[in-house]
Order: sequence, then structure tokens, then C-alpha cells
Amino acid sequence: MAETRASFGSLTPRTRFEVDTPRAQTSRRPIPLVQLTTSYQTILTARDDADFMLSQIYAAEVSGAAVTIDVSLVPPAGSASSANAIAFGYAIAANTVEPIIGASEMMVPPGYTVQAKASANTAINVFGWGSDLTASATE
Repeated sequence: MAETRASFGSLTPRTRFEVDTPRAQTSRRPIPLVQLTTSYQTILTARDDADFMLSQIYAAEVSGAAVTIDVSLVPPAGSASSANAIAFGYAIAANTVEPIIGASEMMVPPGYTVQAKASANTAINVFGWGSDLTASATE
């Protein structure tokens, strides 16, 4: 009589190996409020051992007059300019809070800084949040 499929006696047991793909570890980090001047100021610095996922950054106009802002992604030992701008001449209406569209939902490489300046001193406050992304501990 032929062996049926239900009979497993002659099968060799197999070892199953789970493959755990590396996953990034995240830790949320606020971007504290910074009052901008007409010179570039550092808003955030990515850690040397982690990328920084910039989730959202806001600009609050507090002087009662429309102002523009410039935001740059600056490499280590570099300087902010229009050549590395991620938002340039971004207009913020008087007495409003707006997300800075060009600077939100972007990855900041390790060691890089995000710097900003306004067209008028003490007219803009910037703030936001993001997450440090490090390699998985299981790698």
C-alpha cells in the first residue's frame, strides 16, 4: 500500500532560522524655540552617530510685519548660503505660525546642521521636532 501524505515518520526534521532584518532605532527629539536674527543661526545639529528625521519645523512671526526666512542644510565644517538652501526667501505673514514646507519631512545626515536667518531681527521664532535614527542593536 502506498504511503499517505499524513505519514511524516520518514521526513527529516529541519532547523528553521529566523532572519531579523536590521531596523532603525528612533528617539524623538524636540527642536527648541530659537528667535532668529539677520545672521544664520543653528536650529539643530544631527548627532555624529545618527541621521535626524526632521518631522516638522514651524516659523512664528511675532513682530506684526511680514518677514522672509532662509533655511539651509549645512555640511560639517561648511557654511550656510543660498547654495545649500532648503527654503529661501520663504514669506511668513504678520502674526501667523506656518510650517516651513521645504524643511519638513527631510533627513539630516550625521553631523550636518540646519541653520536659518530672518529678514528682520527678533521677528521670527522657529521650533519643531524630529527623531534621531540609529542602526538597530541587533546588527
